[in-house]
Amino acid sequence: MVGKFFSEAIEEIDQGPIEAMRASGCSTPKIVLFGILPQVLPAWIGVVLYRLEANIRISTILGMVGAGGIGFELMTTMKLFEYENTAACVLVILLLVFATDIISARLRSFIR
Repeated sequence: MVGKFFSEAIEEIDQGPIEAMRASGCSTPKIVLFGILPQVLPAWIGVVLYRLEANIRISTILGMVGAGGIGFELMTTMKLFEYENTAACVLVILLLVFATDIISARLRSFIR
């Protein structure tokens, strides 16, 4: 999914700056660095942040069905009626989700 979005972002760039750089005699690495990357970097960062947020949420659900991690710990403590540990697991999950949202919001505002 990430590769598909990355390639689509590259396909949708404005060719004007790239043609101007080629006409002025820039090398290919300079065209990539100064003509292509500035155009695709915001889209790439948006996709990466979206997948990071989704992966954090999905990992908890997968752990609850037996894949391990914090979700597995959460289900185990619930089954053993260890509600203090259950509350700690829920707080850790909430902190991870909130921290990811705050960091991604700041990065997106920084990029704009």
